[in-house]
Amino acid sequence: MSALTQSRDTIERVPSVRRFVAGAAIHCGALVAVNADGEAVPASDSAGLKVVGRAEHSAAEDATILVRTGCFAYDGTGITRADLGATVYVADDQTVAKSGGTNSIVAGRVFDVDEDGVWIICG
Repeated sequence: MSALTQSRDTIERVPSVRRFVAGAAIHCGALVAVNADGEAVPASDSAGLKVVGRAEHSAAEDATILVRTGCFAYDGTGITRADLGATVYVADDQTVAKSGGTNSIVAGRVFDVDEDGVWIICG
């Protein structure tokens, strides 16, 4: 494919809310990841997970859950305002860390750090 030589009508999809089948119980507000089967699970430092956003409600295993992408505040470990824009990693479904654990599952990028927590852009 070559570079554009004229304007292109690039279509857009705004992925703010997505629906998944829960592969495990998930609590409202949790950081959510998908596993290799495409099922939503609470984010953790487990191999193969990919963070997709925040749970909009609680869901039992095999139930449908809505997950929102965006910028959310979570607890943080070792993260300061000097880390704005940096990649942070999943410690658990409510905590992000400056360095990755065993599997280095990316939670998102640091947007801000304040008294509410570490604001990350995820999903």
